[in-house]
Amino acid sequence: MFKLKNNFNILGIMNGTSMDAIDYVLCRWNEKTESLKIIDRSSKKFPKLIHDNLNRCARNSANVELLSKTHYSLGELYQKHIADLIKKRNWKIDFVAMHGQTVFHEGQKASLQIGEPSFIAKRLGIPTIYDFRSGDIALKGQGAPLAGMFHQYLFEKKIKSKSAAFQNLGGISNVTFLKKNELMSFDIGPANMLMDLFIQKYSKGLIKFDKNGKAAAKGESDSLMFEKMYKDPFFRKKPPKSCGREEFGEVFLDRHYKKLKVLGLEDAMATLSWLTAYSIFDAYRKFLPELPESIYLCGGGANNKHLVSQLENLFSGNSKIKFVDELGIGESDMEAMAFAYMGVCFLKQKKLPTMRHTGSTENSVLGKLSI
Repeated sequence: MFKLKNNFNILGIMNGTSMDAIDYVLCRWNEKTESLKIIDRSSKKFPKLIHDNLNRCARNSANVELLSKTHYSLGELYQKHIADLIKKRNWKIDFVAMHGQTVFHEGQKASLQIGEPSFIAKRLGIPTIYDFRSGDIALKGQGAPLAGMFHQYLFEKKIKSKSAAFQNLGGISNVTFLKKNELMSFDIGPANMLMDLFIQKYSKGLIKFDKNGKAAAKGESDSLMFEKMYKDPFFRKKPPKSCGREEFGEVFLDRHYKKLKVLGLEDAMATLSWLTAYSIFDAYRKFLPELPESIYLCGGGANNKHLVSQLENLFSGNSKIKFVDELGIGESDMEAMAFAYMGVCFLKQKKLPTMRHTGSTENSVLGKLSI
């Protein structure tokens, strides 16, 4: 495929279910030490039209024409952003590994990430690895979460604890549990996406998210409302399992919005924050082999002070809450870096341990190449 140099630069691109921004993380791979190091990073907002169209696609309210055009316009946006970073920040890029925007996901059945990679490969001449989920689903895997393969690499290389968990607090909450000869990886439920959707609807778009969890910190969780939401069967489903906007997006919010709205902003946000925190704690108790020594938080929710405080209280005496920046990785860089790592594995044609992460029938190389 390629005669790889001992050292090369690979750009990881990630935009998650929250659709808040596109993260670009430029990494350097050292073959001798098998190390991946961040060189630089950038985060770019979506233009309003593309953001609105992506939302329509993800909400299943787009026709085939709009889906196709959005697929191409997003790919072109990636290309323009990268060209700008090359020009203004002198980024040297040998390869790109991009996740794309998930617009549909149902584990073991189908998963669609849009953002045409040809714009990067053809216009910029940079080989681009993409579509990491389809191969796993073809082998009856969940297709998600995939970042656990990178978490496993970090655990083996950088963590001294006997057991650890990587807790992603993105749009969706997911965990990777790691111990010598043991690992698990699965989606837990909602994180930022549900809280963001509520506050955006409640404020009629004036507030995008609850910064630092300030509104939630002023309120009190409503136990009856929490119990009603926590009856959703996904929380009781055993791993391997995955979820997304289909389970905890607009449809879920619409089901509960009227009663949440009656609580008022602060109590509603407190209830949704508690739903995220408790679902994590409960999933650890029910499904993990044991509570880990250390829990490393990543994703945008790691900056939500109230949510972090709730997790610290729930896990007090059992697990130490930490942050991935202790490993030299920014909270919002983790997933883009994870796909850079999976891009490296694709280039090396290295099979990923998907059987233990996603429940696939066999381990496999994931990704496709556009040149």
